[in-house]
Amino acid sequence: MKTIKVKPGGRYVEDWEYQAFWQWLGDRGHVMHQCAMEISYLCAARQQDVLALTRADIQEDGLLIVQAKTGKAQLKLWSSALKEAVDRAVATNIEAQIQTTHIIRSRAGRAYTRTGFNAIWQREQRAALAAGVIKQRFHDSKIKIANDFKGDA
Repeated sequence: MKTIKVKPGGRYVEDWEYQAFWQWLGDRGHVMHQCAMEISYLCAARQQDVLALTRADIQEDGLLIVQAKTGKAQLKLWSSALKEAVDRAVATNIEAQIQTTHIIRSRAGRAYTRTGFNAIWQREQRAALAAGVIKQRFHDSKIKIANDFKGDA
């Protein structure tokens, strides 16, 4: 297994820790954060690209991700886990008075801003750390994605 050099602020998130935090988010009612976490991991996508996803990006063969950093569009083929995460996000918060076409939406039905999404993410990371659920806070799972990836780029 190849290893990725860890830069300051980044680290490999172990499987148990990823799963524990994912469960923590669900137990505390943060379904959209769970879905965003899964979509990001399964598609090797940046948070900003996941938050920008709309229903128009849901294609027959997969999920169309446009990288804001490079402008490159990639179709991520459906896996059962990716389909489940997207379907779950689309089916959540549907009773909100205002609905956007974004896949990841706030409880009010609006698209998350990065600041709003990160405020909840960081608060829950601190709480999970204090409860002993995770061993250290993590920003995202980019290093995990790179290490866990099997196949051709």
